[in-house]
Order: sequence, then C-alpha cells, then structure tokens
Amino acid sequence: MIQITVQEAARKRKIPNANALGTRLGFSPAVAADLWNPNGALPRLQTLDKICEAWKCPLTELVRWVPDKKRSKG
Repeated sequence: MIQITVQEAARKRKIPNANALGTRLGFSPAVAADLWNPNGALPRLQTLDKICEAWKCPLTELVRWVPDKKRSKG
C-alpha cells in the first residue's frame, strides 16, 4: 500500500497545517487538505512533482510503500 507522507515532510519544514501548506505551494484548500490527511484522496503525480520541485526533495520523502496486511495474508 502506498502511504502519502506529505504531512510529515511539511512539518519538517515548519509548515503547521493544511492551510499553510496550500498557501505556500499554491494549492486549493481542498487539495491541501487531501495532501495533509494521510487517508485523503491520493494526489496526482503532477501535484507531487510540484512539491518535489518546490522543496527540492525526492519523491520518496512524500510517499512510502508498506505491505498491505490484507493482501499479504494467505
């Protein structure tokens, strides 16, 4: 399962919440809220690319893969 870790990366950069994230990166409040929420809608690659460019970070700082317990059983 892919997990979005934008919130963790943002906090490392002293961005305290979704509103501040959206303001700094130019995202709508809805997109910023989804990025901030680990269970929100998955972002588009174009959105992640914009963050990587702004923060000069690798994609692996914004997403991680963890085994899906449901699929790994059996």
